[in-house]
Amino acid sequence: KVVSTVHHRNAAGILDGVRILGGHDEGKILSLMRKRGIDLLLLCPESDSDSYFLDATDDQILYRRLVSGDPPAWLRAVALPAGLGDNFRLFEVTDRRR
Repeated sequence: KVVSTVHHRNAAGILDGVRILGGHDEGKILSLMRKRGIDLLLLCPESDSDSYFLDATDDQILYRRLVSGDPPAWLRAVALPAGLGDNFRLFEVTDRRR
């Protein structure tokens, strides 16, 4: 099940995706991820849709932390095959309390 994609027919998912990836308060982010039942985050750094998540003044937003290799303790990087790992980053939620 997919919660969010950058697609106009998924408005609620887009808004929650922006709140999660553009957020900096780990408690709020994790709470929203639990509410939505999110187990995995897949990023495509440097894609055209990065602007949805990037706030030029905040280096602590979740998206930037994940791209720079600084995930919160409750997210674990998942290795991807070489061809995919060059373009995508996958993270697994390790704290699944709902």
